[in-house]
Amino acid sequence: MRNKVLLFAILLSFIQITATAQSIKVNQKPGNISKEELEMVSYAPDTSAAAVVLFRNIEVTVAMDTKLSFSKQTVVTERYKILKEAGKDCADYKIYIYSHDERMSGIKVSTYNLEEGKTVVSKLPKKLVFEEKYNDNLNTVSFSAQEVRVGSVVEVQFTITSSRFWDVGTIFLQGSYPVNYGSIVVDYSNYFNFNKMASGYVLFNSNVTDGRNESMVFSNGASLGVNFVTDKYTAWDVPALKREKYNYYPDQARLGVHYELRSVNIPDFLYFKDYSTTWENVDKQFVDEGFLKEFQKKLPFADEIEAAVKGLENEEEVIRKVREIVAGKIEWNKTTARFPNTDKAVREGSGDRADFCGVMGSALNRIGYKAEPVLVKSRTNGALATFHISADSFDSVILQVTTPSGKKYYSDFASQYGYLNILPEHLLVPEARLIDLSGKGSWVSTIGSQKNSSKQQAIAAVSADGVVSGQLRISDSNQVAMKSKSAFDTFKDEEEAIESIEKNLDVEVSSFDFKGYKEWGPSAVANISFTYDAQVAGDHIYVRPFLEKYHSANDFSDPERTTPIDFPFLEDIVYRMTLTIPEGYAVESLPGNVSLTCDVIDSRATAQFRQLNGNTLVVIYSYNRNVNRVLETSYNALRDYWEGLSDIYNSTIVLKKI
Repeated sequence: MRNKVLLFAILLSFIQITATAQSIKVNQKPGNISKEELEMVSYAPDTSAAAVVLFRNIEVTVAMDTKLSFSKQTVVTERYKILKEAGKDCADYKIYIYSHDERMSGIKVSTYNLEEGKTVVSKLPKKLVFEEKYNDNLNTVSFSAQEVRVGSVVEVQFTITSSRFWDVGTIFLQGSYPVNYGSIVVDYSNYFNFNKMASGYVLFNSNVTDGRNESMVFSNGASLGVNFVTDKYTAWDVPALKREKYNYYPDQARLGVHYELRSVNIPDFLYFKDYSTTWENVDKQFVDEGFLKEFQKKLPFADEIEAAVKGLENEEEVIRKVREIVAGKIEWNKTTARFPNTDKAVREGSGDRADFCGVMGSALNRIGYKAEPVLVKSRTNGALATFHISADSFDSVILQVTTPSGKKYYSDFASQYGYLNILPEHLLVPEARLIDLSGKGSWVSTIGSQKNSSKQQAIAAVSADGVVSGQLRISDSNQVAMKSKSAFDTFKDEEEAIESIEKNLDVEVSSFDFKGYKEWGPSAVANISFTYDAQVAGDHIYVRPFLEKYHSANDFSDPERTTPIDFPFLEDIVYRMTLTIPEGYAVESLPGNVSLTCDVIDSRATAQFRQLNGNTLVVIYSYNRNVNRVLETSYNALRDYWEGLSDIYNSTIVLKKI
């Protein structure tokens, strides 16, 4: 087993090792495809792989010319072997480039097939390369290899030239398919000072730094000695990146290197530029670009809002009323952004999440509440690295609202199923950047302290023929309610929702009612009438006391973990079933009471099984978890706990005829 490395561990040194190993020996010269590559039918290190990257080479050059102009060039060459039908999608490319700063060239795509013992090559015509506008800043370049089938070898080359020389960013070697051999080369002069960081669960097999001296001659005859630095990272037999449950950002375990430009310093030319910055500078950048003004706009319906909230004393009701009016004026288009255009959203009647917050902020600030923007990096885009200081760290904006009484709430306001301090789970982060109305920034947590609970109460009776019938009431609050309402929205109608309930609970549903589904609020209540068949064997009836299994050992069935475990939110579950047994039967056995704890997630679960009187039983179960994130190093403890939780739901009550 390879040693683990911490996410974004700083590369303090480079180990000089010559890269010679790879499971499949390949000639990396473009177009030099061997018969062995065409004939191979599986990849020994991972026989389940649908495709394998025979080699992947990524070369990045940060260059300077005699006019002291800087640029960046990235050359990618990679070769795939298609082993199964599911692996054919590796031949489909969609690459994002900055529309004003980058261009893509040198696209060569060739497919090699073995037909009647001969190698047949299919090349991609230029007319099948498509560049399209994605948004104001990005274009997409799309293409697909031709004549791809199981057994094909696909080779792709392209070059991206960019004026964004400072933006080397993260270069990944690992992906959805195993990599037989790969290399990353970063070439730059010693006048560029970079912070270098590695990421990933597996290690590079080799990290080598070389240097060479050259001389640059300028038009005026002056010369400059340059020491060029070449960092080369190589790896072989790299496994495919795992997509593990309870993880928002798999790329944090993906093998790669990250380069951050700290400064450019050319003493001979008295040239120095500092690219490092502070979060205070980032705050100022937003303010200078008019960010705060978007939350203090004059709205054409401001008088309507003031009239609607006049006389309302409950502060939450005031905020709810303001949102109701804004939601009637502005439709959320289901997209997100970090910089609002409030006037445009009002004019067009729709906008992204930032636009919606801009309108809500302007409305609330008008009526004497203080609404200030909070910049968030979504959990789906990785954890915020506070040492990597950049305005680009954020992708979303929400609001912090301070009421006249001093209460503070967070909300994105656009989500129909959210509420105050109830956010889409990908926006629940321990560190977000608040920029107050004076322009001063500070760190805040958007993870609420409120209880996110599901309280479920079942009242049921068992008949002598083993039919269990009853009523189940589910009362969800806060984040759990938002999740329930959002899930219900995925069904096309109530019938489909009932079918899902029947499948999940293994019951038949005779009636179903879901209150609070359409409301912007903190709760939701479902009432379900159900029946299910207990197991009958001779004089015995075997009854399952749990309708729902809240945890499954399958969630963490892998023997090891490569990524941290991210739970959506802090959670409490309380379940109570009151069960009446039939006349002529007695309890032969009840499951034993259970109490489990898990320190790594600050969690406890208990289950109690009691007989209240001759024919009434009660089952009381509770579970709470007070930690959202667990490092993979604590995986075994969590896995054992999850297995214990899963066993609780397999409990059986045994009744015997008397």
